[in-house]
Amino acid sequence: RQGSGYRVLTLSPVTDNCLTSFTDAVLQVGKDPTSKLISIEHFSANSSRLASLPSEMQNFSVTRIIRLRLVDGKATALVMTYALSSFLRNVSSGDFPESGPGQSILRILKDRFQLNWSSAREDISPISATEELAETFSISRGTPMLKQRCTAFDDHHQVAFHEEVFRHGSINFN
Repeated sequence: RQGSGYRVLTLSPVTDNCLTSFTDAVLQVGKDPTSKLISIEHFSANSSRLASLPSEMQNFSVTRIIRLRLVDGKATALVMTYALSSFLRNVSSGDFPESGPGQSILRILKDRFQLNWSSAREDISPISATEELAETFSISRGTPMLKQRCTAFDDHHQVAFHEEVFRHGSINFN
């Protein structure tokens, strides 16, 4: 049922939650992960477009990076990554390779932009595909999907970044 689901709160090591690298997990099972950059957008503080983000982010300028993640050429996840614009100075499309281990958003945020995090809060909910999601994944509107929200925090409990991931189909990392 849309809107129901599980809420996972964890201070587990980052390898045990939503901060596990999708790219690394897919590579480890011998599959080919790729990414397609859809957009990089900047929003001013208190923009209505930020209303769904954690309240700690809403009073700041925020940059949103939207990427389509594919596994063996098949669209698997639409990922929207949000971070304070002050953290993502001079971000450009060149920062987001389409293949190889360097496409990991976690690696990009840590290595290119020096963002650090030590814990996360994760929410997973069932949703129905909107018209936009249906078009992105070539599925019917209303098809069941999963929405994963992940907020990463630094050692001072400040938000490092926030992600919304829309998943279609299943992927097994075992």
